[in-house]
Amino acid sequence: MAVTSIWKVEGRLARVLGYAGNPDKAEGSPDEWELQGVGAAILYAADPGKTERQLYVTGVNCLPATALEEMNATKRQYGKTGGIVAFHGYQAFAPGETDPATAHEVGVALAQELWGGRFEVVVATHLDKAHLHNHFVVNSVSFADGRRFHRDAACYRAMREASDELCREHGLSVVESPGRGGARHHAEWRAEREGRPTWRSLVKADVDEAVGRAASMRQFHANLRAMGYDVKVGKDISVRPPGKERFVRLRRNFGDAYSQEGIGARILANSRQRLPLGRPRPAPKERPPVPKGTLVSLYRRYMALLNGAKRQRAPGGRAHFLLREDLRELEAISGELALLAREGIETRSQLAAYERALADKSEALQAERRALRNEARRSKAAGSPAPPNPRIAEIASELRGARREARACARIRARSAELPARIAQIEGAEANREERQVEGHGRIERGC
Repeated sequence: MAVTSIWKVEGRLARVLGYAGNPDKAEGSPDEWELQGVGAAILYAADPGKTERQLYVTGVNCLPATALEEMNATKRQYGKTGGIVAFHGYQAFAPGETDPATAHEVGVALAQELWGGRFEVVVATHLDKAHLHNHFVVNSVSFADGRRFHRDAACYRAMREASDELCREHGLSVVESPGRGGARHHAEWRAEREGRPTWRSLVKADVDEAVGRAASMRQFHANLRAMGYDVKVGKDISVRPPGKERFVRLRRNFGDAYSQEGIGARILANSRQRLPLGRPRPAPKERPPVPKGTLVSLYRRYMALLNGAKRQRAPGGRAHFLLREDLRELEAISGELALLAREGIETRSQLAAYERALADKSEALQAERRALRNEARRSKAAGSPAPPNPRIAEIASELRGARREARACARIRARSAELPARIAQIEGAEANREERQVEGHGRIERGC
């Protein structure tokens, strides 16, 4: 069963080519990969002597070693060097269904059928996961006529249909009746495959809960608004989650069960649930003000909210949308808090000073590594090559650590600017929910 997708790439073309040609996704930072030529990256990844890489690479209308130069030459020829630089396609097979040679053969055949007449393409088969998968890097400008690659629903459909036909020819399974729900970005499909929540899955879960608690369409809309959603009703019901800019069309994204007719039918099938009489309800809690001056206390306050949201994953519990969205980053946020506590960073000025110290450390390590490499080159040129210096490997490890911390500091700087307003919004919504519960309980007790 082959799953396919394709999405646009903006920025540096070398970056996506380096990714497609490197199954380990480069241990160093993306900037390091951008500085390396795509030819060197792909040839290194395809080197049969480096068995841990285990990668097949083929160029369609270009050579893998010179793909970057050839694609950029096409752009310059037609004066279209700006905007989208390439398109990144993906084709994944079920675990254990095929072997590397067949997977690569199917990928090359798919690239030739879809784009072989007009575009340069690099096809790379990765073996680093349980499921074999092909990456396609397609130039955004045609070498044949200078027109740009156009991606739309027909492009997705053509890619899926061609992939399915090739899979049948090679005795591989296909999805015979793909359900309605719109095309998904590869990162979203992969998150769902690995059991991680996505913002669309959170929206879908909230809609299901709102339907389950509704006795009418009007109450369904009110339930969504109580959760913090904006709701628009036309031919399709559109909702906008808290903190998001765009609306999500329910039927278009989740299928016919989420059309107005489908939701209406589900509501009719529901049995209206009421709170049991006499059940005590806690009074709304008084919450301390959101801390503004200390990064550690700010992070600890938010971690407490996230941990509470984890407990509310049980049936019947529901955390705020923003919290459930950030649960996907719980490990990163926990690591950021650990860094702040370990280094005693409490203010943004202290954070900036620590970032400068990391930059100085990285610069000093790079200078030391350059000196050691130059010394090794001089020894080799003199005819007496020295054995590999273990210090170079140590420096590489220290650089990776410094860069990881620098990236964490950048995340802390951005996140800490948003957390006070985010915490206030979440706790305000929780307080309103508790007040509504108390009021509703009082009406039931009075027999209203």
